[in-house]
Amino acid sequence: MSMRRRTSHKLPRAVRKRTRTTTCGTDILISSSVCYLGDSCDDVIIRCSDMSAAMQRETVNIVTEALRQFPSCNESSSRVVKESMDRRFGICWHVIVGHDFGLEVSHELDSLLYAFFKNGTLGVCTWRCS
Repeated sequence: MSMRRRTSHKLPRAVRKRTRTTTCGTDILISSSVCYLGDSCDDVIIRCSDMSAAMQRETVNIVTEALRQFPSCNESSSRVVKESMDRRFGICWHVIVGHDFGLEVSHELDSLLYAFFKNGTLGVCTWRCS
């Protein structure tokens, strides 16, 4: 993974057979009713995802709950998300939570979610690779 700031959000060509290149396109706004966690759930902007709708909803719920537990500590919330994803969907999940970051990743099929929480101010990216 290369941690550098980029203006485009295109992900690199796949390296392995089970990985895929995902090009981020139009943002998808998910209203707070998707979160199923109560009235105070903020809107979520899905920037890029190749997950199924059910997996995407569950991942958004996991991230939202972690951000509620640790509202000011991105490291702790990313650890909670990673552990929850490992338990729920199997091992080898990676999570980035923060502001102003860029990334390039190769990921397994149907495992990428790049979204913005807290009214678009906090970026979260989850993906799985072996």
